Formats: sequence, C-alpha cells, structure tokens
Amino acid sequence: MAMKPLLIAHGEKALVVVVVGLCALEVWTTLDDPSIRPDKASPAEIELKVALIDKALRGGGAPQLKPVPAYLENLQQRFRAEFAQPGQMPWLTAMPDRGPSDTILLYVYELAAPTIEARDLSGSVELAISLPQAVRQGDRRVSDAAQVVWSTPAGVKNSARMVGVLVETRPGADKPWAPVKTKDAPNGILALPGAGVPPRAAVPEPRPAAPGPALGAMPGAAAGPGPGMDMMGGPPAPVAVAEPARGALSLRIDGLESWTLHEFRATLVAVATGATLGKEASKSGYGVLVTAGRVVPENASIDELPWDQWRKGLEGNVPEVVGRFLTGRAGPLPAGMELTPGEQAYLGQPMAKGVPVQVTSDVRFALERIVNDPNGVAQAQVLVTKQFSIPGGGVVWLKEPRGFKVAVGSRLGGPVQVPDPRPGRNGIVNADLSTPFVVAEIRRGVERVYYHELREVPRQGAKGRDLQVVPKKGLTDVVVLRNERSGSTFELVRLGKVPAPAKAGTVTYPTLKGEIDERGEFVADPLAFQVPPLEQPAPVRWEADKGPLAKLREEHPEDRDLYTTDTAYFAFADGRLVWWEKLNKVVRQWPEPAPGAVTAPVSGPETAPPVEPHAPLPPHPGAKPPRGAPVEPMPPGPGPVGPKTR
Repeated sequence: MAMKPLLIAHGEKALVVVVVGLCALEVWTTLDDPSIRPDKASPAEIELKVALIDKALRGGGAPQLKPVPAYLENLQQRFRAEFAQPGQMPWLTAMPDRGPSDTILLYVYELAAPTIEARDLSGSVELAISLPQAVRQGDRRVSDAAQVVWSTPAGVKNSARMVGVLVETRPGADKPWAPVKTKDAPNGILALPGAGVPPRAAVPEPRPAAPGPALGAMPGAAAGPGPGMDMMGGPPAPVAVAEPARGALSLRIDGLESWTLHEFRATLVAVATGATLGKEASKSGYGVLVTAGRVVPENASIDELPWDQWRKGLEGNVPEVVGRFLTGRAGPLPAGMELTPGEQAYLGQPMAKGVPVQVTSDVRFALERIVNDPNGVAQAQVLVTKQFSIPGGGVVWLKEPRGFKVAVGSRLGGPVQVPDPRPGRNGIVNADLSTPFVVAEIRRGVERVYYHELREVPRQGAKGRDLQVVPKKGLTDVVVLRNERSGSTFELVRLGKVPAPAKAGTVTYPTLKGEIDERGEFVADPLAFQVPPLEQPAPVRWEADKGPLAKLREEHPEDRDLYTTDTAYFAFADGRLVWWEKLNKVVRQWPEPAPGAVTAPVSGPETAPPVEPHAPLPPHPGAKPPRGAPVEPMPPGPGPVGPKTR
C-alpha cells in the first residue's frame, strides 16, 4: 500500500494515540512526584492540624479593637488651663545702679534712582518723572517707601521721606550737568506733594519713656523694649504713612536751544533723622542710614545684617563703613522748605544714563529726493514746513510743505511767503523757514534695511521647521546736515514707500500694518513724524534651551509645552519673542505684537556705567554736592528726531 493513502487513512489515529500517551505520561509523573507531598508529615498529624483550625474558626468571638483616644476632651481641657505667669526677667528691668545705654538703634533707608520720560514740544521739553517702586515696605528696619516712620511704644521715633527730585540737564555728552531752572523748580529741585510737612506716625502717641537715651536710641536698660518689640528693642515693622502718588510728575522746561541734543537725569532728594559720625553718634539719638540705591539684598535676613559693625564703624568714623552710606547735610532742599530739628538732607543716586531728547523748533523738514541742477551738480530737495499757533492753544501746520533745493555748503531754509493755514484766513503770510543747518554731504545709492522678516524654512536633515531672518533691503539717498551753532551732524534719509511683506501675517520688525508712505506721514503730522533710520535692529538669536524663552517656561509651568521649541528662536528689539512651537508646530509670538511699539533690545541686563557728579547747586547753607565718578560719553544724537517708530 502506498504511503500517501496509508497516512490519509490512519494518520489521525496515530496522532491521537501519541497525544493520549503523552498526557498519560504527564499525569503519572505528577502523581509519582515526591516533592508535592508534605515532608516528614504523617496523615495523622495533618488531620490534627485541620481539626485545630476548624475549632478556632467555630469558637472565635468579635474582634477586639483599640479604643479611640478622647481627642476633643483633651483639647478642651488644655484650652481651659491657664498659662503660668513667669516672673519678669531681670535683664528687662531698669537697674537702679545703671545709667542709660549708649547703643543706637539703626535703620536703613534706600534711595533708588527715579526714571524719566522726555517729550519734545518744539522748543520745549516735557518731562514725566516717576518715583522708584517701593519693594521693602514690610521690612522692620530697612525701607524704601516714599515716607516711613519707625516708632515704638517706648517713645523711640525715627523717620525718612522723599521731598523732591533734582532735575539736571546738559546740551551734549561733553558738557557738564546743570540744574534746570523753571517756575516749578527754581533751584532745579521739583518738590513732591506734601514735601514740606514732616511725617507723623499713624499710631497712638507713645507712652512717656523712662529717663534714658535720646530720641532714636535703643532703650536698653533705661526703658526696656515695649510690647510688640523685637529682642533688639526695635519695632516689628515700620509705619509707612500716606505716600505721595507714585505716578509720573510733570515738569515743562522752556527756553532750550533748538536743534540741540539735550540730556536729562533725575536724583531723589530726601530728609531723614540720619545717624551722625564719630563718638557722638550714639548720643545723638538718630539712627537712619541713607543709601544711594538698594544695597541690601531682597532675600537678606534683616536680623543677620551687621548692625553692630555699622554702629562701631560710625562711632569710629571707619572709611569702609562710612563710605557705604550717604552723608547728611543741610541741603539741597526744594525752594522754601526747611529742616525740622534732628533732620538732615540727602541727595540720592542719579540715573546711570541721561535721557536724550532732540529739542526741535516749530520748523520741521525731511528729504524728498536728490536732483541735479543744469550744470549736473547734485542738490538735495528738502521739504520744510512750519507750525502756527491758533486761538485756544491749538496749532496747525502748512497745508503743503515748501521745497528747498540745497547744494553742498548751502544753508537749508529761509523766509518765504505761503498761504495762511490758520482757520478763517485765506491770505498770504510771511513765514520764516530758516534753520541753522548746512548741507555737508550728499550720498546716493545707500543701502537701507526697511525691516527684518522672519520666515519658516524646512529643517536640514530632520523633520520640523526652522526660523530664518531675512532683511528687506533697498537703495536710498542720504543727506548729511551740520548744525552751524553746535557743529553736530546727522543724516536725513530720503522719504520713500516701505513695501509690505508679500505674505499676510508675516512676522516682521518693526511690525507693519501694510505699505507705508513716508512722505504722506510727514505731511499729515510733521510733529509726530520721525526720520527713518538706515538700519533696523536685527533680531537676537537664542538657542532653544537658553535665554528669555527658558524663563517663560519657568514662569508658566502649566503651559510649559507652549513655550517649548526644538530649534533656535529670536528676540526682537520691541521685546517680542518668536519661536517655532514644537507641540502645535506653529510660529508663536510673545507678547502679541503691538504696532508702533519699539523698545530697547532684549539682550539681558547691561552694567550701568558710573555716574558723573552733580553740578553745583544754588547756594544753600551747608550744602555740598556728593562725590562720584565720570560717566562714559554718550554717542552723538541721531538728529532732530529719533528713529522712526512704526
């Protein structure tokens, strides 16, 4: 019989026999395995243990739980108990054989620099001065509040307050600083609201102190620390009285030279019950140490500051200690203000850098184009306009600027006759469009960067997208003007049309709403118009795990993924951050763009240069300017107006 028919007829039967045989073998080996039986245990022993378990299960009662402690009763009993009244510690009492303590209680009053915003008003400048934001109003012995009184029930009282702002100016970086002179600040010091009123503590009058140290000294053995005082004899916190508004103070300065770059800076003036120097320091009773700027770290423990070292340094007139603090004097003070007994005047820290502003006149101009005269000599065609006052305090400009063709070496502007732009007048009026500027140079075909565009590009050799900066460039003309009065120069860039990005929604710096007609902007509002710059600040490139975006991830842990990228990102000069968001695979910006907002580049904090000493102030009894170091020279100004803000 052939093999194939045999397997078909009997193959299944043979397979079943083999499987059954294997199963039987497995069962037999299991039953015969000695390892599954108890070791050295007879059937009788097993039956005995089973009987014991069964008996325990049938005879067991309810489980016995540990009683719950009487928490509520114990708590009520503890609250009903009265505390033991310990006897007064000997060192807190006034010993009859001991005189008053010579230890002075010190406080620190920090005078940070204010800030200034300057606005040109065509021949005048308006300053908005803001006081520094207080950050230490809760510290016991260190404060930077506008007004503060340290007072204790034992009668110890010290105070400090800001009374004014010294405003200084200089017409150029190489000129000395001098106080401004205005009606509101005749000696250069603008008084703060309520500056002439000494502060009063907003607490009940202190109880009379036992005979001992004078006002401001540590009571010590003579009086002892009163209720609520710390172990140093000081109050738990200073009492900040009503502060003057921290909004911007306004100051208008007239009579400034037109077409000159002026710088302005401000310095706080304060009065305090300041600590004196030498052996009489402790006996004076006044213990306020005034500092120029914030010198105590915000996270520093007030109790761990070297108070004793400072006290000894003041008494010994140690230069290393005395040099840390400002020296109190009889002035300077706002006009008409006088010190109260025990007070001294302090001049704080001036701004690290002056705020520049180009003071212009009622005549404005812009470069329209470069033309050639019949002899082929290049001439600058400059549009010049003038501002006219109208009743009610308003102003109007010429309806159409007058064009002047000026060659190199010629003066810009001059007297002309123009249609009267004032409402209700239709005649011709004489207008003086003269300027102090001479054309020094004409340049053609100069490269100009209109804006920087940020584009998405495919990532090389990997998935994802990268960001690429593409500057939008063009050619323009430039005219260099020289001020014959001051000798300063600046560049006029030809007016043109800034093209809008080809793709809507493109991220650019500056932010553009669309095409910009610079000539139309100049004619529409010459006062607000600013000369366009040749270059725009390029975005700052940051690696994915570094820079300000990493800080944003720390500040927004709940949205960490939204601030995460896997490629380089960029920071614009207006503060915007632009990155490729890894999670949603889109380009994101933070904050959302604000058209026209142009600020300082985001490149991290820069070290402030040393500041120049204050200029001599008007005579005041005992007033002397503080010492300082020269400031680094500032670059020359950009011209009559600053960079164009889009």
